Amino acid sequence: MQLLGKRILIISPEPWGVNFLSKHHYADTLASLNNEVFFSHPKNPSESGCGVKLIRDRELRGMTKLPRLMTRKIMRHEIKRILSITGELDIIWSYDNSRLFHLDLFKAKKSIAHIVDFTMDFQSKTHATTADLCIGVTRNIASRLASYNQNSHLLRHGLRDWHTSVEEVHLEGKVSGLYMGNLLRSILDREVILGTIERCPEVDFHFLGSLDVDNLNQWVDDAARSFIKKLKSYKNVHLLGSRPANQVASYIKAASFCWIAYDLVRAPEQFDSHKTLEYLSQGKPVFSTPMESWTDNDLVLTFQSAAELSSMLKRIEDYQTDIDVDKRVKHAFANTYAHRVKQIEKLLDSA
Repeated sequence: MQLLGKRILIISPEPWGVNFLSKHHYADTLASLNNEVFFSHPKNPSESGCGVKLIRDRELRGMTKLPRLMTRKIMRHEIKRILSITGELDIIWSYDNSRLFHLDLFKAKKSIAHIVDFTMDFQSKTHATTADLCIGVTRNIASRLASYNQNSHLLRHGLRDWHTSVEEVHLEGKVSGLYMGNLLRSILDREVILGTIERCPEVDFHFLGSLDVDNLNQWVDDAARSFIKKLKSYKNVHLLGSRPANQVASYIKAASFCWIAYDLVRAPEQFDSHKTLEYLSQGKPVFSTPMESWTDNDLVLTFQSAAELSSMLKRIEDYQTDIDVDKRVKHAFANTYAHRVKQIEKLLDSA
């Protein structure tokens, strides 16, 4: 099924905003391919600023506690309202199994259950069994989906094509590290992050991402506020806040290295991060706590503790050879979202 000129509705767990995750990138990529793309979330703004059309579905509370037939009746009514806005759909593409999870009610030509976060496990069975195609970004997620739907496949995160054009940005420091992402998430290994900063006073650490309520955060808890306050106390830390998705590559290019640190208890190794390919697209050394999706190659350099990472950073030049840079860039651009769309087209043909 060629994904050109189709009418597609994407259901997202996060609303549209300045911060992009994989579902935002897919929506924007699909719109650039001359598809009519609708993106639905109860807290969406009125405009996307690009070719994606935003709609707001209603929050239907208590659906998991009602009998199945009653749940379907209530959802059918809301879906009818949504379809009055979108018209008949070619594809319903859902990243959220906590709401509107009876995908067959949309009566689209094809339906996709696409799970990109290991914590997205609410109405997994209904969501997967009512889909024509299921996609997971890690082996663990894909395996879980396959237990409900045999047409389940592993498909990693992608890279947005606009990373080919990068404007010049300056980051302070002879050695500058960039951490990009939502700084308020509880799955960050805050102890490792703070420990690394303290062990490496010669490195300037730049943080690009959410610092307060935004499209990725509906509230900020005390632990997150305390973490941000602590980051602000270091002289070698620079909090840059959020930037539009088409600007982040400029900051990556300006950095000496990039890094990722997740709590291995809260976010076990089956976790994957869409920022990894963005880092690699500019040829940067990427240091990360273990992630299952990168264990079979040497593109991501793994560490377990602040002590181990700080030791690696003292040899940063060892990871900046022309051969390493070229290998990283080639891998990233072989895995763009445009490539992922082509792969999904083939999967839909057999769905």
